[in-house]
This record gives sequence, C-alpha cells and structure tokens, in this order.
Amino acid sequence: MATGYMLLSLYVVLIAVLIFQVLAVQRTRSKVWSFQMGFCLLTLLECSLRAMFWLIEATGLLSNESHWNAGTLLLFWFPTAVQWSLFVFLQMFFVKMIWKLDWQRGFLKERSINLFIGSSVVQAIFSVSLAIAGGALNEKEAHHPSIYKYET
Repeated sequence: MATGYMLLSLYVVLIAVLIFQVLAVQRTRSKVWSFQMGFCLLTLLECSLRAMFWLIEATGLLSNESHWNAGTLLLFWFPTAVQWSLFVFLQMFFVKMIWKLDWQRGFLKERSINLFIGSSVVQAIFSVSLAIAGGALNEKEAHHPSIYKYET
C-alpha cells in the first residue's frame, strides 16, 4: 500500500516536469513536431498510465473479487507498449543523427517512420491481448476458484 503511494507520487512529479517541458517547448516557439516534443509526449502518456494504475492500486478503488479485470490489466500492460514506442523513437532519433544525408533524402526517414508505427501497433495489440486474456482468466477464477487454485 505504501509502495503504491510512493510510486504514485513519483509519477505525479514526473508528469509535472514533463508538462513543464512541453510548455517550455511551446513557449520558446521551437518546432512542435520535433523529437524532443514527441519524446516528451510519449513519456507523458506512459507516466499518466502508470500513475492511473498506481492510483487504483494504492487507493483500492477496485477492491472487489475481480480486482484484476481487463481494465486494470490494460493499465498494467499498455505502458510497456508505450515504452517500446519510446525505445524505437529514440533509435529513430539516432538514425537521423548518424545518417543525416540519407535522412534528408527521405530514404531512411520513410523506413524509420514505418518501422516506428508498425512495431508500436504490434506491441499495442500484444499488450491489449495480454490484458484481455488475463481479465478472462481472472473472471473464470472468480466464478470457479477451486479449479484454478491449489488447495493445501
């Protein structure tokens, strides 16, 4: 319980810092469609999802029998898809920095963007399927607990 509150507070601090970063980018009138803004927004999404999960866990908002339903599992698994997108996005940034000429010609830019979108969609589908499968298993377990649990 205390761990949940501690993680929630840390994610709230990270969200505040990221919102400050996004506002600073807009205030300096930098390019809105930049790698810095994209990275900040993806990180903001990941931190927001994790904060919602820890808010639910710490406060016990879903403290009934089917605690780990598909919605809670989605909040648990989906940030990994966003984290994967951040990783691919960072790789795309390094590709742009290392191979500037090929990036400017559009050859690597198109392939990198397609890789980013494709792999992010696959990872998101995988995360959603994990959440749905886990929620369905928990629903079966809630209705027939003796079948799915070992008795001692």
